[in-house]
Amino acid sequence: MKINDKIKNDNQKILLASILIFIGVFCRIILHDFFNSINNPWAEFGVLDVFFVIAAVSIFSAILLGNYYTIAIPIIVLAISDGFYALVNPLNIAIYPTWLF
Repeated sequence: MKINDKIKNDNQKILLASILIFIGVFCRIILHDFFNSINNPWAEFGVLDVFFVIAAVSIFSAILLGNYYTIAIPIIVLAISDGFYALVNPLNIAIYPTWLF
């Protein structure tokens, strides 16, 4: 394998990882308010109602990227979206605990 091919492959993986992170954060932020506006039987568990977003991002990162991306991408998505909630409204931490992170 040539060095140029390896660099190109790494750049493609980084781009795909960035896209997965963006999709995960965007969906988690958008769907968080959607599920809090309906009668949710899982509400006492905090943010578990949007856990399927993290699960989907984890599965896609494992299938498409493999290696350490499988662990890193979901943790980054959780950190960014929980940080967003903490910065937007610090009182949300008391209402919607981010113990999942």
